[in-house]
Amino acid sequence: MLVPTYNNARYLPAAVDSILAQGYRDFEVIVLDDGSTDDTAGALAPYRDRIRYEYHRNCGIAETRNRALQLATGELIAFLDSDDVWEPDHLETKVAALDAMPAAAAVFGDFRVIDETDAIVTSDGTAMQFKVFQRESMRLEAAFSQRHELLVGGRRIAVLFGNIFDTLFLGNFILPTSLVMRRAQAIAIGPFISLKTQEDYEYFLRLARRHMLGFVPTAQVRYRRHSAQLTSFDRLETVVRDAASVIDRYEAEFNANGRRAGFDRRKAGLCTTLGTLYLRQGRVEDARVSLGEAIRRRPLDWHGYAHYAFSLVPHRLLAAWRGW
Repeated sequence: MLVPTYNNARYLPAAVDSILAQGYRDFEVIVLDDGSTDDTAGALAPYRDRIRYEYHRNCGIAETRNRALQLATGELIAFLDSDDVWEPDHLETKVAALDAMPAAAAVFGDFRVIDETDAIVTSDGTAMQFKVFQRESMRLEAAFSQRHELLVGGRRIAVLFGNIFDTLFLGNFILPTSLVMRRAQAIAIGPFISLKTQEDYEYFLRLARRHMLGFVPTAQVRYRRHSAQLTSFDRLETVVRDAASVIDRYEAEFNANGRRAGFDRRKAGLCTTLGTLYLRQGRVEDARVSLGEAIRRRPLDWHGYAHYAFSLVPHRLLAAWRGW
């Protein structure tokens, strides 16, 4: 079990406790401290006889996860972000799902969203956190081709399996904290790549392109939302730009396979989102460039034209009208 952490001493003990409380017991716990300057080492002191702790200079989440993969020795690996927690049946269920489907490289699942006080915000975290299904007007189950029923701990648990690359390409819907994967396949697809954001999405696309994945609709993870995660316009711009750079790596492949329209659909959506962000900031010329590319990619889609028309309205009037 791999726990990357950075300046998160407040929540880290709860994360480690949730690992040690798992019904599935055959695991090692490796905590990778990415150069924390708070009292992370002190927070872990009570656990040092049950975990492996390594501190290194700050290098970012991608390199920290790569180091964790190098240290792991088990056949299966799981990442737990240090402000999240697992339910006691998380590992037992995900391992049972992988045992039931040897062709699957990994299994992820739904999750609850909690706040800083541990209060549950929603039990349908996938729908709340990831907007791809709402945006594309589709159900998550449609991404998977198989459904199995497993008996785990005396309970029947549904698991979906399928080759989900095409759906994942339209937008990420995998929470890293919910994922259990086979170490051999994780190593084979190569390391995490350092980006400002979207490292997980880039990695999961590579995984899904080559392997079947599974999904457990039951929420067995609690994902924490807190003030340190507040997102600014600059952060949102970086997220969208990084997502665009990730999918750009597949443009030649989509073109070669006669699937240009599928690529353009995704790219145009990102360009429209970026153009809208620019409009909200009053960056009219940048908005027009981005929205112009959206129109070029999908000339029959009215969304690009509508947002481009907004760029012709004086920003102060547009902001008042749209409530920005």
